[in-house]
Amino acid sequence: MIRYVIVPFHGLSLERHFSFYSAALFTAASLDEGLCFDEEDENPMRELEIWYGLETATLSGVHFKYFDPFKAIAETPFREYGQTEVIFKFDEQTSALMNGLDAFHLAPSGYIAFEVEDETSMISQACDNDARLTEILRYAEKILDTLCLVLGRKQDVGRCDVGYLSRNVVGAWVGRDESIELIARSAAPLRLSDSIAPLVRASHIRYLRWSYEYREIVTPCLDFHLEDKAWLAIFEALHRWRHAKRLESDEARFLAFLRLAEDLSRQAHSLEKETLIERVAELAEWGAFEEESLETIASELWRNVGESLRNGKTFAELGRDATKDLAAIEDIAHKEILGLYQQKLSDDLL
Repeated sequence: MIRYVIVPFHGLSLERHFSFYSAALFTAASLDEGLCFDEEDENPMRELEIWYGLETATLSGVHFKYFDPFKAIAETPFREYGQTEVIFKFDEQTSALMNGLDAFHLAPSGYIAFEVEDETSMISQACDNDARLTEILRYAEKILDTLCLVLGRKQDVGRCDVGYLSRNVVGAWVGRDESIELIARSAAPLRLSDSIAPLVRASHIRYLRWSYEYREIVTPCLDFHLEDKAWLAIFEALHRWRHAKRLESDEARFLAFLRLAEDLSRQAHSLEKETLIERVAELAEWGAFEEESLETIASELWRNVGESLRNGKTFAELGRDATKDLAAIEDIAHKEILGLYQQKLSDDLL
């Protein structure tokens, strides 16, 4: 029976480990400081108990369950699997990749851990380890996609990569009753970034715990059987938004955000405006959280930038400030996702 999964990630630096409801994100510093909670929270477990009606002992037990396996994984070289008290297992395809993992191992920024107690989940029911790893990585990506929403653009989590053990191998550890199984598979090469990984500070984690967005989205995020079409549309939009940030050219990134913004305006309901640009601006204003008119900005981006880029022009040929235009279109797309989210919350209250 699968109990939990641990997945490495790169490109996002955590100031400390923190809980994401029943999931947890660990950093290398967690090995030194142990599994403690934020000293500025008098009783973070009680805080979550109030929100979700959970027993304190149950929730803290979930996170402590991950810590010893995480410690063993982080401290054990791949060549020593099978030589430790911890029982590590792996299939033939993983074994074939093991020799090169120590030599080309990428030290992860951190690890995502989450439980898989549901025997009917896609992870548990997968017909083989290839399918199981695909589901695991998809689920871990969903958690990071959700962080994009609740952290907003205060923290750039868009370029974070999930699952890479080396530059061309992805994998995850599956915790069973008495053992830890490593599943590793060859993958498209990871595009390493020269930029410094953005730091998520403890102050932002405290914001997450109290934010309205966090409280409402965390349950569907961790739902293995999510079928609500509105939530599925929101998570798909978040995934597209985060991956648009990873495209190499400025023009490709801009057009990816542009297409996302247009698709979101078509999905949204309760919009009064008729033209595409007006609907984009109206939905973004739903998610702006302050009084601001975005129609002028949207019109400028669509008419003076978007149409030309679609016709094969470049920012250089247009004489435009690519950094400024990209920040503006990214911001509009992100606010549209928040607008879609606000519509979902409003519908649930009716």
